[in-house]
Amino acid sequence: MVNAVLTGLLAAPAPRSNRAPQPAPNMAEEPQQPWLDAIRTEYHPHTQKPPQVVKFEEYREYHSQHRRPTPRNPTKPWTPFRTRAEFEFAEIALDAALNKRQVDALLKLFRRCVGGEDTLELKDHAELTHMWDLASVLHARVCSSICPNCKSCLRR
Repeated sequence: MVNAVLTGLLAAPAPRSNRAPQPAPNMAEEPQQPWLDAIRTEYHPHTQKPPQVVKFEEYREYHSQHRRPTPRNPTKPWTPFRTRAEFEFAEIALDAALNKRQVDALLKLFRRCVGGEDTLELKDHAELTHMWDLASVLHARVCSSICPNCKSCLRR
C-alpha cells in the first residue's frame, strides 16, 4: 500500500499554472521518473561529473564487488598502520591539528632520537613548562604593543 501511495505521488500531475513549464535542471542526466529504490549520487562540482541515479540493486552489486574494506585483524586493530605507535602518532597529529610542516618536523625529531643521534628526556607538560621558564630568563623580555609600559619593559 505504501508503494502504491508513493507511486501515486510520483506519478501525480503537477498543478496547472498560467506560466509555461520550465525545464528541470539536468533533465537529460536523470530519468523521467526515478525508481522507488533509487540511489542518487551527486559529485563535487570540481569533478564535473553529472549526478547519477541507479537502482539500489545495481548500486549494491557494484559496491560489493569494487569496494571491499580492508579486512580487520583482531590482533592488530591499528591496521592499515604498520605499528600501534604509528597509529597513535597519527591520532595525536590529527587531534592537535598539526600541519604538514609540523608533522614532518616531529617525525624527523623522532627518527633522530631512535637513531641514537639525540635523546628526548622530557617526561610531561609540567617539565616542558619548567624548561620554558628557565629559558625565558636567557632572552630579552617582550611585551605586546598595547602594553602602556613598553619603554620600562625594554629597560629591564
